[in-house]
Amino acid sequence: MTDLLEIPAFLRGSRPGPKPRKNTPWRMARSGRPEGERWAEAERWLVQVDSRVAPNLASGWRLVWVSLGRKWAYVRDNEAHQKMAASDWHRMSRTGKIIVAT
Repeated sequence: MTDLLEIPAFLRGSRPGPKPRKNTPWRMARSGRPEGERWAEAERWLVQVDSRVAPNLASGWRLVWVSLGRKWAYVRDNEAHQKMAASDWHRMSRTGKIIVAT
């Protein structure tokens, strides 16, 4: 008579190794500096975007390029861009940190 609690032979082997790592879609996509004269002096920032301040940009933590002028700030991520008042940018930049400075 066989023991019903005995582990079957096909389950007694060694454990399989780790699965291969896939490209994770949740990572922030890297993008190069945008082309154009305005973006030559741009800075790379990691900020929390608010959809009320920048409706064209997706809300949440974003890697953005910022070209700051006296009155306007031009903010660009991989998908969209936004022209906003410099005072709005300064308010939004308080929650972020600079990644690449010019």
